[in-house]
Amino acid sequence: LPLGVSFYMFSAISYLLDIRHGEAEAEKNPFSFALYMTFFPKIISGPIVQFRDFQKQLADKPFRKKDFGAGLQLFLFGLYKKVLLADRLGAAFGVVYAQQQMAGATAWLGMILYSLQLYFDFSGYSDMAIGLARMFGFSIAPNFDHPYLSRNVTEFWRRWHISLGAWFRTYVYIPMGGNRCSTGRQILNLMVVWILTGIWHGNTMNYVFWGVYHGVLILLDKFVIKGRLPAAPGIFLTDLAAFIGWVFFFNPTLGTSFGYLGKMLGADGIGAWNGMTTFFLRENWILLLISVICCGPWLLRLHEKKVYRRGGAWMAVSVILQVLLMILCIAAMVGATYSTFLYAQF
Repeated sequence: LPLGVSFYMFSAISYLLDIRHGEAEAEKNPFSFALYMTFFPKIISGPIVQFRDFQKQLADKPFRKKDFGAGLQLFLFGLYKKVLLADRLGAAFGVVYAQQQMAGATAWLGMILYSLQLYFDFSGYSDMAIGLARMFGFSIAPNFDHPYLSRNVTEFWRRWHISLGAWFRTYVYIPMGGNRCSTGRQILNLMVVWILTGIWHGNTMNYVFWGVYHGVLILLDKFVIKGRLPAAPGIFLTDLAAFIGWVFFFNPTLGTSFGYLGKMLGADGIGAWNGMTTFFLRENWILLLISVICCGPWLLRLHEKKVYRRGGAWMAVSVILQVLLMILCIAAMVGATYSTFLYAQF
């Protein structure tokens, strides 16, 4: 299939339906239409931009240093996520996943490594794409909002791949009736959306099952749990549910996915913990700690507070720090093999 076909087709559908529903006017300039359809920062891995939002920005734009600077900063943050975190997490996960047999805790560690890799890889690319667009004067909404701090599954999907959720809500869920209908019809609407979300990621049973899995979790959250869990248990259980779901992403078939879940429960007969578990933790605990911290907004808030509000010497410190991080990125890319973005496969 053509590279980026899913994002390309979603853009085309958005164009047609926004015109059909009177949300936008047909674009008479073929170059402006081509710019929307093939805008290079987003076409390979998103974010998915709806035509109604992009059309307003198709007019000629003056160059603004402020936009270029803000876009460059966001691009660099995304680059740090991808090269310094996602690629390192991916290398560690690859070593763990390659084990023919593993203790239960080792399998859990592999799941955690992949879950963190997927987040930093995709959110890193999204930041880079949004940053590039901002450098050219185009404003694209954020695609991630610290999803691993969500208190329930519904909130998680408001924070993870925000543009995909918005697309399905606008063009599938609401036209089917959304939540302004009977409970039975609402359940059907949600399950249809989640099955389609799974199929959008891939045409194997893994992704169909993943879509059904999250659809059921959304129904439980909406009709049974109803936001009653306290913050800390809610975040823990939400991340646990999301991490288990990613098992169906990194395994090639439904059988190997359930086989991996069996390993997490000790199916290999090695026990809950062994020497390899200790070795992997000793080798990766610093990377895991930094990654967990970077899942939250704390470092960015500290940077904003010290640099943008105080300026002066703090601005110089920020520049020096980012030059050092850029040197680390270049060194890591030169010393490693090519590492594509994970979301290019979906």
